[in-house]
Amino acid sequence: MFPQTMSRNRFQLIQRYLHFNDNNATGTNEDRLYKIRTILDIVVNNFRTNYIPDGEISLDEFMLGWWGCLQFRMYNLGKITKYGILVRMVCESSTGYICNLQIYDGKCGLLTETVGFLLERYEVKGYHLYQENYYNSVHQTNELLQKLIRACGTIRVNRGLPKDTIEEAKKLKKGKVTFRRNQETLLISHQDKRHVNMISTLHTAEVIETTSRRTGMAKKKPKCFMDYNTHMHGVDTADQYLAYFPFIRKTVKWPKKVFFYLLQCCLFNSYVRFSKNNPNSRKSFLDSMLDITENLIHTSDAVSSPSSSSDETQGSSRTSTPTPTKRNPKNDPLAGLMEN
Repeated sequence: MFPQTMSRNRFQLIQRYLHFNDNNATGTNEDRLYKIRTILDIVVNNFRTNYIPDGEISLDEFMLGWWGCLQFRMYNLGKITKYGILVRMVCESSTGYICNLQIYDGKCGLLTETVGFLLERYEVKGYHLYQENYYNSVHQTNELLQKLIRACGTIRVNRGLPKDTIEEAKKLKKGKVTFRRNQETLLISHQDKRHVNMISTLHTAEVIETTSRRTGMAKKKPKCFMDYNTHMHGVDTADQYLAYFPFIRKTVKWPKKVFFYLLQCCLFNSYVRFSKNNPNSRKSFLDSMLDITENLIHTSDAVSSPSSSSDETQGSSRTSTPTPTKRNPKNDPLAGLMEN
């Protein structure tokens, strides 16, 4: 498909001069993401406005690998990709659809401001939010509750837990639970393989019986822990799909890497929407990507040669794909520029 569409030299030349903003604004613009800001705003706005997620959403982060010099490059020892560009995102828990995202540039403000930006569109709508301990605190959870967003997630001991709860939790035996409640806010501690603290405005302190996947034996666990494990994997689902067929090319220019990552996110979101609108379809993510690519190529051919017949430009099925005219790389008018 691709050799018939464009020569290698032409592709490399386009990629070499691929820019998304005016470089002359370097000295006057304080936005560290100004080189990709135009594309980023368009993509994020479409993510937020073109889809209404189900009632459960999750907030987490993703590390886009980058080892070059960059002012806002992050290091996270707990990630597989330890150096890179930090992307925080809100995803639908059931499908992984990326509802909103923010690229950390070192100037995003307080953590509460970041969470407020990511969840701005879902306020006063009764959404259930699941997030990890880095984003959770008693103060943050109460603020979300005032905006009619009920949250659930793990919490660190220095984020507002009462001292008596901390001391009591240290003495828990395996399988035991202790909790405190203040109106609609629940703080619960559970001792399993290790000690875990959780905060929730969704649940009671109900304990249910479940089966261990490793031993097959019955054991008891708080219901909020079970729901957290079920609905927290939205961002992980998106990351898993994006890792299946990556097409990010090695480059020394970070805006290009972010652009191709955003393009992957667009393809994944379009696949999620297609799957929801066509529940009986068995089309895979790879087939969906290839269909979109072919349609883009055919659309480009139709624009460049409007006199071509409709039979050559319609249809997206790969079984009846029209064969574009193969270009000889030696006769490519842009090939000479690469040699110079």
